[in-house]
Amino acid sequence: MALAFARFDPASGTMTLANAGLPDPYLLRPGEPPRPLAVPGPRLPLGARREVAYESLEVRLQPNDRFLMLTDGLAEAPTPSGEPLGYAALAGLMSMDGGEASLLAWLDAVLERVHARTGAALEDDWTALVMERSSP
Repeated sequence: MALAFARFDPASGTMTLANAGLPDPYLLRPGEPPRPLAVPGPRLPLGARREVAYESLEVRLQPNDRFLMLTDGLAEAPTPSGEPLGYAALAGLMSMDGGEASLLAWLDAVLERVHARTGAALEDDWTALVMERSSP
């Protein structure tokens, strides 16, 4: 089973992340390109091996930063040529400069951009979870 776990402390803005088999989540900061957050150590799904010591990564979110967790179905969605969209192309579709009024509108716009670049039929799940640190 793949699992990513994030714990956010709103007082400090600190996000602690562990990852067992899911794609790297992204830190999205206004005016900057999306940054994948790669947790060090093994990335095996849970239960793949009995003795796996999972590590964690700590990152500080600034006000208006967004944190996006997703499944591989988005990056692996086939384009009209049959090739997967890919993580670089997916990151390029995560612009925060689209003027979307809300966090949900932004996520909907990202999913619509992916859908426009890929086929009409989904071959895998597209699961995404996003949060935004508000101003203190």
